[in-house]
Amino acid sequence: MNETTETNKAYERLTPQRKALVDQVIKNLETSNGLWTQGWVGSGVPESAVTGKKYHGVNNFYLTLVAMMSGYKDNRWATFKQIEENNWKFKTDEEGKSLGKGNGVSVEFFELRDKETKRRFDSSVLDGMTPNERQEYMDKNVYPIRKYYRVFNGDIIDGIPAKETHVIDPNSVVE
Repeated sequence: MNETTETNKAYERLTPQRKALVDQVIKNLETSNGLWTQGWVGSGVPESAVTGKKYHGVNNFYLTLVAMMSGYKDNRWATFKQIEENNWKFKTDEEGKSLGKGNGVSVEFFELRDKETKRRFDSSVLDGMTPNERQEYMDKNVYPIRKYYRVFNGDIIDGIPAKETHVIDPNSVVE
């Protein structure tokens, strides 16, 4: 088996979200004005437009990549449900077509759940347990879930509050 065959098998085992990430990175590397050139500056760590919570791990990397490739200046992202709940709308192009169509990005969400209550696992129940007791408890009472959500960048959302910007004065450096 050659290296290409092994690479294709590994690629096929990826989740759809991770395949999209790999595809974006390859696409970017193939362009002449790609992400991997010195001098790019992002708009900040991707975060929820509603809660302000920062995206972590692969979601952080993927949303940053999509934002740079799409030219987004806003680092905030929202689900369709969050957009509706806040009475925001998608901006439209000059022909009146929604900018939301085809511009959603799939992100992964992992969570541990309690088998009995089906709610988010509270890790404080492990306090005071030995490592073996913790492992046994986790094996018997906890299960992981993975969900996918489609999020949209703040640049294509109409009605989203203006993004707060913080300007750092280079002359006010404390020594």
